[in-house]
Amino acid sequence: MSTVFHLFSLPYLPLKRVLDNVGPEALLYISLCSRRAKNVAVSYRGPSKNVQLNVHFGHKNCLSYMEGVDIYWLLNVQKRSKLSYVDRNLATVRIGNFSGIPVEMGELGMNTYWDDCIVGITEIGDYAREIFNQEFYEVCIYDKQEDDDHRRAAEWIKNSQGKIQSLKYIVLQDSKLSSQDFNVFLKHWMAGDCSKLKLLRVDVEELIDYQIVLDGVEFEERERDLERVYVDEEEHHHTIRGGFDAKRPSDNVKMTITNGGQISKFFLMIVWPDSAENSYED
Repeated sequence: MSTVFHLFSLPYLPLKRVLDNVGPEALLYISLCSRRAKNVAVSYRGPSKNVQLNVHFGHKNCLSYMEGVDIYWLLNVQKRSKLSYVDRNLATVRIGNFSGIPVEMGELGMNTYWDDCIVGITEIGDYAREIFNQEFYEVCIYDKQEDDDHRRAAEWIKNSQGKIQSLKYIVLQDSKLSSQDFNVFLKHWMAGDCSKLKLLRVDVEELIDYQIVLDGVEFEERERDLERVYVDEEEHHHTIRGGFDAKRPSDNVKMTITNGGQISKFFLMIVWPDSAENSYED
């Protein structure tokens, strides 16, 4: 993508003032214009990078960011095979290890076209982390398009310890995670891993066995007549009835796992206090 900007002939101070006011979308799009533009975007420090980055796998392979309760789309991933070249001459850019990626502006952000959508969204994810100098706020894995999509998305997350440690919200759909997997995750959390996590929400294929989930974990079971409201940072209200409460020994951070009974295929773990500073009674 060739640039029409004359930004880089500006002295550093005026250039920084410009970048301070362009916002995250323009900063990201400018970075795609050339290697020099990318270097400028990476080295820039200012308000245009003050964003909460989200990456979505599944029917919406996309990169977005949040400002308050509002979500803004930055880059979308679509199959190159769906792209018609008739009467179209799209610009191409380099993203990560791939050059010649066709792009065009869509209704929600910029559309990018890839042979493999999982490769596309993971390359975009790594690129965004580099440009904005930060880890992700939220990762969502929705319905898969191919049989191994979930596995490949999970591998990408696991391959960077920083990605996992920085996440506040994790949402998985149609997951093959088992009760034993949740037990392993819970013990890692109790040991201090994923210290920034505020909510884990997973739809699974197998019934959840809470005895297995909580095996080896010190917890207190709450009766269902105890109702608590958890408010997330998007101001969504979750009513929690009963559940299993536990504290992390190192810092006494408290969490609740909802009790879905014997026929539940929905796992929800929340960490207190919520965004409204609500907590449960000791």
